Amino acid sequence: MKKIFALFLGCFSLLFATGQSKHLSLDSAVDRLHRAMLMADAQQLDRLISDSLTYGHSGGMIEGKQSFIQHLISGESDFITLEVSDQHATILKDVAWMRLNMLAEVVDKGSRMNVRLKILYVWVLQKGQWKLLARQAVKMTP
Repeated sequence: MKKIFALFLGCFSLLFATGQSKHLSLDSAVDRLHRAMLMADAQQLDRLISDSLTYGHSGGMIEGKQSFIQHLISGESDFITLEVSDQHATILKDVAWMRLNMLAEVVDKGSRMNVRLKILYVWVLQKGQWKLLARQAVKMTP
């Protein structure tokens, strides 16, 4: 009986550790994405973003991977500051969704502004790495 209990406990611990590991690696991917957005780091963005990205802006514009990266590295869209709060993630196998609040100072087509957004990210685990598959933002009400 002790061996069966120990085996059960070991399996449960492994599942828990795997789940915790996925959450930690997802949190790390989100942090790296935000740093890459601030730095307009095309190589890091390319590694973190799925080729099938659909990136929805709060104003209604939808971009794909190449367009999103190009707007950042060209300076057409530029994150000056980026702060995140109320970040919550749910992971279901190889898919994760995360909601968070973002306060950012941005330059968009030459206009500097502060934005307050609610963000929904959808991530997919590909070859052991989290990749951003979708993002949608809506403006926070004051």
